[in-house]
Amino acid sequence: MRLTAGEEDIVLRSAYKETTRTKTTKLHGHGYLSTYPTKNQLLQERLELQAREVEILKEKLAKEAAEREAEKEDLKKSIREEMRQEVHALLAQHGLSTLVQKLSHLPFFVNITTHTRTIAEGNEIEECLQQSWIYAFR
Repeated sequence: MRLTAGEEDIVLRSAYKETTRTKTTKLHGHGYLSTYPTKNQLLQERLELQAREVEILKEKLAKEAAEREAEKEDLKKSIREEMRQEVHALLAQHGLSTLVQKLSHLPFFVNITTHTRTIAEGNEIEECLQQSWIYAFR
């Protein structure tokens, strides 16, 4: 029957206590060549542990920053889509549904305004787009 290191240590402690009738303060059973770590080794281990913790925290911070950036991009896309829908609704409300159909492929409101201003020469269309621009960016 083979004993584990912990069980072997307990047996040796109890045998030592019985023979010397004193309490032990050090672990026995690990050989007389075993040494305790020096202060420098303990300090080095502590520094390595702290360096690992710092790396883990840096990774978490980078991950959170990437998530925030992705959320910002999603928010920008949703705002652009809402603005585009508002412009299409305003143009359709003023009876410019054919112009809305022509410009539905444009992704940004700015592109819609510049494109329609170059196409449109009538005052009604120009006035409607200026109103929607002011409404969208208040």
